[in-house]
Amino acid sequence: ICKMKHFIEDIKEQLIKYYGGNDFYEDDDGNLFIGFFSESEEYGIKNYLHTFYAGLNEKQIDDLEKLIERKLPQELGLFYKETNGCVLFRSLNLHGYIGKGVGLQPISLTYGTIRDRPMKDGEFTDNSNEIRFGGYGIDHYDVMRYLDKDVIYAVQRFAPEPVYFEWKNLSLFWEMIRFLLHHNRSIKNPSSGTVNAPPC
Repeated sequence: ICKMKHFIEDIKEQLIKYYGGNDFYEDDDGNLFIGFFSESEEYGIKNYLHTFYAGLNEKQIDDLEKLIERKLPQELGLFYKETNGCVLFRSLNLHGYIGKGVGLQPISLTYGTIRDRPMKDGEFTDNSNEIRFGGYGIDHYDVMRYLDKDVIYAVQRFAPEPVYFEWKNLSLFWEMIRFLLHHNRSIKNPSSGTVNAPPC
């Protein structure tokens, strides 16, 4: 728990440092918004580059597992205790729990897992051994993990294949997030440090 907590806090701190300036805030529910870039004139809604949704408690994680009809792998469970999914660079979305007493997270972990499931030849595939826990909005990839092996894939949305990217374990996927942060901010400050991914 401590390692995952430190990892998430490192990401938040570096995003605030390089993208937040004075344009970040945490609301009363623990949701964190970083890098304001626009506001809807009609609705007065502010848009941010990065969002971290407040973490889940044990009861909410139990409810989430019942909802998706799967047991979360340990490291994903630790992740959801720290943040109920997040959005990075308004591109990478990690989905979460939508339920009573939980607000703001707009995309349910059920998406791609038990509803809007992948299809092949016009038929739903048996995806009972996977969790689709995120996606790249621009490229229309789903981020998924098999339950019986710690390998992360970026695959075509609504489909079991092709596989576009592969990470040998969840820790390497976190390392990709670290690289994403470093790559994007290097334009502004190439001498900046790095975020340490949690170990396997």
